[in-house]
Amino acid sequence: MKIALVEPNLSGHHKVYLDVFYDVLSALGHSVDIYTVDRSVDKPCCYIEYNRTYPLPKNQVYKKLVVFLNGFIILRNLHAVKKCLPTDIDLVFFCCIDDYMNELISVKLFDMIFPIRFSGLFLSPRNSGRYFRLDRRTILRSKYCGSIAVLDEFCIEAMRKYQSNVILFPDFADSSAPNTHYEIADSILEKAKGRKIISILGAMSFRKGIYTFVETAKRMPSDSYYFVMAGKTYMNGEEQRYVLDNFSHRANCFYYRENIPTEADFNRLIEISAVIYAAYVDFSQSSNMFAKASLFEKPLIVSKGYYMEEVIKKYALGIAILQDSVKECMEAIIGLSTWHCSRNSCQKYLATHSRENLFPAFRQLLSFHGK
Repeated sequence: MKIALVEPNLSGHHKVYLDVFYDVLSALGHSVDIYTVDRSVDKPCCYIEYNRTYPLPKNQVYKKLVVFLNGFIILRNLHAVKKCLPTDIDLVFFCCIDDYMNELISVKLFDMIFPIRFSGLFLSPRNSGRYFRLDRRTILRSKYCGSIAVLDEFCIEAMRKYQSNVILFPDFADSSAPNTHYEIADSILEKAKGRKIISILGAMSFRKGIYTFVETAKRMPSDSYYFVMAGKTYMNGEEQRYVLDNFSHRANCFYYRENIPTEADFNRLIEISAVIYAAYVDFSQSSNMFAKASLFEKPLIVSKGYYMEEVIKKYALGIAILQDSVKECMEAIIGLSTWHCSRNSCQKYLATHSRENLFPAFRQLLSFHGK
């Protein structure tokens, strides 16, 4: 088949997924082109226009206005993709179909704007939208959509209400050997002086539970624990000032707000950590931090009430806390800093979410799109 991989966002794990999806589909014998906003991609690539949607404000009235505006932006982005596609394309695979969904876009409107066979990876299948009592997932009933992929192990039956062909994709991570010469990791180890390292890593925004992490660091014994916040920041001015005032200057804290250069560097930060903090705020989807932590048998702290808690319970990979509870976070750190994930638990998770599982998953997904 001639397949277009559409991915406008190359930050974080999106770039990892894109590279692996391309390699797997090519290995399966398909002709694959990448459609993205970055001309530096080192694979067959076509440039597309993409306008980013606006983040949703807290105010409910403004939130509805932004949802409405984002709907128009997404329709423009869909049209931009369609304009770039050759007429003989067999399938468009959206690497994150969430970027092209909005509850105000009906199936009829989607089909009119994008009358091309498509599938994609749905990262947030539990998030319906419903700010207008509508459901963005209804576009999966499109006559052009033959299947959909998810990372969420526990939502497949519920998703069949919208699309009968739901395929589980592995939530894999890059397993590059840790860079033992990474200067930032060396600096952390030198300053930690044997204290237990508690880390929050990757793209930094307040949705990652930064407030709880910072307030926990302020209250924990500074002679026993060392807190690390490392990754490119996406915080606004007020949020950054809060971190600078309450975290970066403390003797038991390390703040690095630049991009972590390589996956080998990222894996080194995981390796030197005792506990990985991932208690994200109102976060209903998966995280490849599970795979990263499992590779090095490191326990995680996640938020209660969402998919990540279900994973923690199924595979025994850590502790779930109330997402805004400093008290529960402190207790979890004390409990986990002397506890190691069992090798069997980690291997069980990694076996389910192995990159190799993408081959049968893609074969199954594409079987619903045969010519």
